[in-house]
Amino acid sequence: MGVPWHAAGVWEPFCKACGAEGQARGKVYQSLAHAPVGWQPTQLLVRLRRFACTHCRRVRRQDTSTLAEPRARLTCSAEEWGLRALALESMSVSRVAAALGVSWHTANNAILTRAEQTFTGNPDRFDGVKVHRRRRFPRALRSRVGGTPCVWRHTRWGDRYVTVIIDLPPVRHRSGPARLLDVVPGRSKKAIQDLALPARPGMAWAGRGGSDGRFHRVPS
Repeated sequence: MGVPWHAAGVWEPFCKACGAEGQARGKVYQSLAHAPVGWQPTQLLVRLRRFACTHCRRVRRQDTSTLAEPRARLTCSAEEWGLRALALESMSVSRVAAALGVSWHTANNAILTRAEQTFTGNPDRFDGVKVHRRRRFPRALRSRVGGTPCVWRHTRWGDRYVTVIIDLPPVRHRSGPARLLDVVPGRSKKAIQDLALPARPGMAWAGRGGSDGRFHRVPS
């Protein structure tokens, strides 16, 4: 599904290197994969202005960071749509790539980057979580933190199990939904005891771990 050209970006005629005013040097068109409409691949044709600096002679394009990442083939909306489809709808990377009209590697790399930015870019994700530093896993902590083993790595080699750590007080106190704190390797009691929140500032990396095309989060 094609979309008419769309002028996007921020008008910045001044050079970022030397500060001199640039002159318009025509325009270029860039095709970006957008969020699908009715499960049909959508291509967004963006018109970008080109500027040439009168002082340092540098040529640059119009800033489109609000629309897509530099040198990206997917818009931010397409990456967000793909991440939600993988994480919430349990869709495979192949199905998401077909819906976006891009290759498997293009969709996979873009969504992994978006997942890393979303899950590890929040510095306040551990606010309000109480840390108990004891040699044994305290019984009182069971009402505050939940852990469940999951098979998230469908391969023949390595440990297939990870333990998902969830913060439960928001649900018990009816103050909000449960929060995903971390994903640690293994499914034993030691896996939870070894969890050190200050030493693990973000979620584990989102990675591909199997040949089934599904999205798997594996420990970093």
